[in-house]
Amino acid sequence: MGNVSAAEAPQGVPSPPLMVPPPPTEPAKPVPKQTAGEPASKDADQNPGLYEDLHKQTKDVFPQVFEGAKVIVAKGLSSHFQISHTITLATFTPSVYRFGATYIGTKQLSPTEAFPVLLGDVDSQGNMNANIIHAFSDRIRGKLVAQFQPSKCVGQQMSVDYKGDAYSASLTTGNIDPVSSS
Repeated sequence: MGNVSAAEAPQGVPSPPLMVPPPPTEPAKPVPKQTAGEPASKDADQNPGLYEDLHKQTKDVFPQVFEGAKVIVAKGLSSHFQISHTITLATFTPSVYRFGATYIGTKQLSPTEAFPVLLGDVDSQGNMNANIIHAFSDRIRGKLVAQFQPSKCVGQQMSVDYKGDAYSASLTTGNIDPVSSS
């Protein structure tokens, strides 16, 4: 790989004495007091999280098993927009090509969260899935999921989540059809 040589002080020149760094001279800063409305730390946050997230975390423990092959090619076109191509080759189900697009908005609530988020994909048979996620404030978030088959909407779900200091509340509606009152 290469040669390694240790640097040595020339003979006859004494090495500098080892010194212990001096202790800090600045006094310790007082701990800032907690203001009303903000948790003391992440550990002190008493919010249990959303019911939907509990199932996601449980599902993530198990591997996703399928037969065949899957190829995903994704390309970011800008800092807010990305497209993807997915080809799934399977033995028991028909092989499918999917084109997807993702837009992430400019409303940034934290370094890792920006809203609104628009996700969509369409497959080679014309089936489309669409998701819209938006944070109306730090505590209120909404989500809309819709599935379309050629020429009709086959399923939709809307949910609104509120995250309190010590609780979470969610309201979810699914497959509402105002025309037939169902």
